[in-house]
Amino acid sequence: MMSYATTAPAAASNSTEPRWQMLLHNLQMQGKVYYMESAVADGPRHDETWTAYVFLLDAPEGVGKVIGQFCGRAKSRQAAREQASGQALAALGQY
Repeated sequence: MMSYATTAPAAASNSTEPRWQMLLHNLQMQGKVYYMESAVADGPRHDETWTAYVFLLDAPEGVGKVIGQFCGRAKSRQAAREQASGQALAALGQY
């Protein structure tokens, strides 16, 4: 099983940067990759830290086995999802 703790590319802050979560989603819609996501918040509501997970699967959700898991942590849910998605794309060689 692949598991990477490498730093993902910086999440998109403007329209000229790639959006890793969207790219990963588009690959899934094309049937080129299968994945699941999960995100949880930790800490007080005024100072939450989000942890997002991307699990790469070898077949569609509900059927496939996890072949890689990636984790992103940030102050916003979206930024954490972008980090985890960027790591998954890096492992797949898609960016």
